[in-house]
Amino acid sequence: MKKILLIMLLLICINVKASIVVMDADSGRVLYSKDKNDRMLIASTTKIMTAILTLENTKLTDYVQATYQAVMSVPVGGSNTAIQVGESLTVEELLEALLIASGND
Repeated sequence: MKKILLIMLLLICINVKASIVVMDADSGRVLYSKDKNDRMLIASTTKIMTAILTLENTKLTDYVQATYQAVMSVPVGGSNTAIQVGESLTVEELLEALLIASGND
């Protein structure tokens, strides 16, 4: 929960176009909201949640091997890091590709 709150506060501070609701999980009280009724695309939220779940369930030093299925499911267009089938990367490298390079793969 603290990680999510930190990310939301960071988004507020850098003034990105985002719909934000920060809520006290115990009471359900809304602590802060911004553009909460605006419709937004969820790609960035998906990437952030993927990163959070990865950090909670793996070690940054773990290695992951790119499978054929994973490499071939990369959408056409957009940015990607050109990961090859069979290539081994650390979780840290993959998170950097996801968040810093904003790669779709």
